[in-house]
Amino acid sequence: MNLWSLPLAFNTLIQRLEHKVSTSPSPSASTAPTLGKDTLTRQAPAAQPAAQIALNSVHGQYIKDPSFANSGNPIGDSRYIVFGNLTHFFLKGFDVAKATDGKPGLAFKSGEIPINVQGLPASENGLWAPQVVVNGDKVQLFYTAGTMGPNGIDWPSFRLHMAEMPLSQFEAEAKSGKGVNFQDKGTLFDDQTTFGGTDRNFAMIDPCYYVNPQGQAYMMYTVVQPAAPGRPWQEFVRARQVNPANPMQAIGPDTPVIDGWSNSEHQGVAEAPDLVTLNGKPTLFVSSRAGDTNQRVLAAPISSQPGRVPDSALKPVLEPGGTPWSSNAVGSTSAMEANGQVFLLYQGMDANHQFSLGFKRIDAP
Repeated sequence: MNLWSLPLAFNTLIQRLEHKVSTSPSPSASTAPTLGKDTLTRQAPAAQPAAQIALNSVHGQYIKDPSFANSGNPIGDSRYIVFGNLTHFFLKGFDVAKATDGKPGLAFKSGEIPINVQGLPASENGLWAPQVVVNGDKVQLFYTAGTMGPNGIDWPSFRLHMAEMPLSQFEAEAKSGKGVNFQDKGTLFDDQTTFGGTDRNFAMIDPCYYVNPQGQAYMMYTVVQPAAPGRPWQEFVRARQVNPANPMQAIGPDTPVIDGWSNSEHQGVAEAPDLVTLNGKPTLFVSSRAGDTNQRVLAAPISSQPGRVPDSALKPVLEPGGTPWSSNAVGSTSAMEANGQVFLLYQGMDANHQFSLGFKRIDAP
């Protein structure tokens, strides 16, 4: 859930939240510029220009947090992306097809399919960062839920959630286009404390469920430590091993992956992890702040059992710039592999703090 500089002004932003019909996509972008003044100054790999995804009926100011459902693999006979607008979730179908250069591309279908989450208290009106996975005969939805109100975001209320529904029901309801209906099963990791202490004044957001080649399951996520007197705003990427038969059950404590310390290259923000197997290697993508608001995406091949990733291992793969809709920041990346090509799905923020979704074909990190 990349909010970048939004939390301090969220009261105003909530009041401006709206739904409207989308217009046609923006022109494709040119290759993004190099990084700014921080220490991560390596060039991003050569990649195809970014393309914006047109959203037909739910386009508003905050179209965010996209991910490939089921890691981009078909669910039944269809493939989907999933995304949100801070209060609701949606599916959108796509196909893998040849692009104009003859290489695999992504063709997005018209229309969005609502995702309904039943069983949440009315106070949990903020829904962020959805991820859909197939687990046996169930489809599971991992997401963040908490309270947003006239005074802004109640950060300590935000926790990781899991909802699920039968696979056969998901296939039928998604094909109908009228909406899919998940049942919330509750929060994950209620034993979580902040960095080994007892402080509960933190948020848990951005879930990413991953099963490694050995069949071990992990949940990666972001811990947000709000600013306090004498302490700056900080976000950290963490991981916990979970029971693949019941991902709500943690196996062991949380493990630090990337620290967002304010004096690090991430300048207080390391968030929105996506862990996916590419070319047989577990590969971690993370959104990182390179300056005041210009978020960018870094990646690194990592161990199949997630642990601390040094900053020196992270390479830039996506940076803001080159097109108006992603001129201010890019992040919340999700990756998939199709016919030897790697695709990134992500959100862009323009100079007016409006968000759109886009995708890009890149070289494997």
